Amino acid sequence: MPALPTPGLQAAKRATTGRLYFKPTPAGGPATASEIDLGNVVKWKRNDRTETLDHLASVNGVRMVDDTIVHTLGFGYVFTLDEYTTIVLELLQKAAPGALQPTASAAAGTDVTLVDVVLGRSYPIGPEVGVKVSAVKVGAVAKNSWSFNKDTGRLTILAGGDIAANDDVIVTYEAAGASFTRHASGVEPSREGTFVFVETDQLSTTPRAIHRWAGVMWVNGDAEQTMDAFGTLELNCTCRTAPTVDERQN
Repeated sequence: MPALPTPGLQAAKRATTGRLYFKPTPAGGPATASEIDLGNVVKWKRNDRTETLDHLASVNGVRMVDDTIVHTLGFGYVFTLDEYTTIVLELLQKAAPGALQPTASAAAGTDVTLVDVVLGRSYPIGPEVGVKVSAVKVGAVAKNSWSFNKDTGRLTILAGGDIAANDDVIVTYEAAGASFTRHASGVEPSREGTFVFVETDQLSTTPRAIHRWAGVMWVNGDAEQTMDAFGTLELNCTCRTAPTVDERQN
């Protein structure tokens, strides 16, 4: 092991960070050739666990504790990430990789009728994304007492204006198509594969250390809510092989 830096030197004050990479292991097969970048690591710690048990031996058919102690050691890591990659979002939602869900576009001049409107209520228009409202009418008469939120695709009928309660309102709009990824939660709460954590610091362009192991990763159900910094989450790793760590020597 290299000697610890002398207190007061810059090397004793170094700040470390790094990036975490992952190769998924398909069921019944080896890890894939490509790596997934799980994001920037702003904080991390080893989460190793030790357990000491009494060893039992059979003496004349009786199970007795002998003088041997059995030690078990489990390795693990906890990473704080500040980037939400696709696979991390899937872990956060306890979901399998999502299926593509495209939304249809609507040509300019498309109409939808809101029947028996309630003043102050909001109504979804079209596919909810990329919607542009060009006109709002009651019969053939254009109306003005409405507002439209383009971010949510919902039109609100304003009270006290020129639209009366229980009117049938005709909304003319257009919409661009969009694609979403749909996740079903509770399907696949963890991922198994091999990991590489590249730890860096401000003293060199060479990584300070490179950690490698095979294991399983998951995100606790309340991890996002318990973080004290906005936009971060905790990723947990249980090692199925003992980690190897290559440390820089200067």
